Amino acid sequence: MQTQLTITVENLAPENGTSLTPFWFGIHDGGFDTYDRGRPASAGLESVAEDGATVEISREFDLSGFGTIQGTIGDAPIGPGESIEFEVTVDTDDPTSRYFNYASMILPSNDFFIANGNELAHEIFDEDGNFLGADFVVSGTAVLDAGTEVNDELPESTAFFGQSAPDTGTTENGVIQSAEGFIEDGRILSEPRFAAADFTQPDYEVVRITVAESEPDPLEPLAELIDLTGFDGEVSISLTLSREAAFDNILQFYETDAEGTIAGLKPGDTGYEDAVRENLIDGLELTVQNFETVDQDLLITGGTFYAPALLIDGDINNLATIDDAVTGMSRIERDGNIWGFEDLSDFDLNDFVLTLNSAEVA
Repeated sequence: MQTQLTITVENLAPENGTSLTPFWFGIHDGGFDTYDRGRPASAGLESVAEDGATVEISREFDLSGFGTIQGTIGDAPIGPGESIEFEVTVDTDDPTSRYFNYASMILPSNDFFIANGNELAHEIFDEDGNFLGADFVVSGTAVLDAGTEVNDELPESTAFFGQSAPDTGTTENGVIQSAEGFIEDGRILSEPRFAAADFTQPDYEVVRITVAESEPDPLEPLAELIDLTGFDGEVSISLTLSREAAFDNILQFYETDAEGTIAGLKPGDTGYEDAVRENLIDGLELTVQNFETVDQDLLITGGTFYAPALLIDGDINNLATIDDAVTGMSRIERDGNIWGFEDLSDFDLNDFVLTLNSAEVA
């Protein structure tokens, strides 16, 4: 089953604190190991930690075979107080959709970064495909030093501080370990823009990461429906009816949702018209003589949608409904507050015309 997820990255650093590079993530089966403390960083993680680049770690993820869903969230540094979202669709039945990994560079720095070293730390689906999600905060104590570049804080080699080209720092040939922080009274912390960037301070929080199921987009109601969802209780509707057709057509209605669903069936589903016949509302039959125009008031319950159904020549077995538009022959069309109906195939849409003049709570 396809499920859409929203990944949110919120920078929790204080004003003039640390920023983050665009955020890499990968969703996998539990086998992708971003890093191990005490060991050298991979080429992909080095590229993230030194330059905030995600091309190489994306390539490593693809080659690992542990997952197929990954991405980079954002296209610019994520500053203190900023939040950014990213939507991704996953298959909950796919075993490679279970675990969430991430990596991002700390700015400014030579090679400080955050990532999860435990590939099983963030299980977002259980083995049966049930959504678990994730919501966690990365604190300053979790910031890591990639050990790939000397932490000299020189402007020309420190990302976000003056570095003009990637991979320009002095190679360190070290291993991944906890970051000790910026140099006390050094160039970074002495710069007003980063005066609050000391992530070693107690209770310093770097980022909050959440993985949640996306809220479905609001449905745009079918155009042919009469929308009374904004009314409570009884609604008085003022109508004008007219007809130019030989058939004595009768207009009736049935309750539905924004998609035209009735009895669990949507327009176009087999059996839809049978469901319409069984659910037409008694007492809401509208008629008009041929070549006449009449005004009529109607009392109806609000809080829902109503779909029209034209009984052609009064025959319940010969309907023009919203189903026709879905199955390829539009016999109902709406233009603003006017509904036109077709009973044969000349498509003049004047075989019954309904004009909705006003609607108000009774």
